[in-house]
Amino acid sequence: MNSLINVPQILINSGVCEDYTILSDNGHFAQQDIKHLHFHIIPRYMNEKFELKLDTDYTAAKKNNLLSLWKNIVGR
Repeated sequence: MNSLINVPQILINSGVCEDYTILSDNGHFAQQDIKHLHFHIIPRYMNEKFELKLDTDYTAAKKNNLLSLWKNIVGR
């Protein structure tokens, strides 16, 4: 896991980027064909056109859905 911290810092210190996104896709529905743990370190730039928005984000973020999810997690 040390590389997960070191690699982004190397990118920043070398001037490749100023910000980054760390992404990990895990499981069949996350389009992972072979189950293994890995991370994508994606350099980010001002005024870029890259956006990661899922339809499920909007549904999950509704207050009543978050409350229901919280109750399921804590068993209440």
